[in-house]
Amino acid sequence: MRLAPRALDRATAGLVAMRGRGWIRQQRLAEARELTEQITRLERELLVPRRAKPSELLEVGYQIRNSKRRLRRLERCISALESRNQ
Repeated sequence: MRLAPRALDRATAGLVAMRGRGWIRQQRLAEARELTEQITRLERELLVPRRAKPSELLEVGYQIRNSKRRLRRLERCISALESRNQ
């Protein structure tokens, strides 16, 4: 299962512009928690012995790599939001 990027339409973009930095930070933290849970689930999938095709295992590996990359970007975003608040 892949997480789709959060696309904003014009109405939602207007609402986000009205929100503060703290609200955006909370959204990013929630997304980071979801990604962490997804990474944990995918890693468990790799560790549990089952009959899976190599291509399926490779796909799980790609998903883990992409999720970890997205998590690193979110962590940088969160730390930037925190540093501006101080």
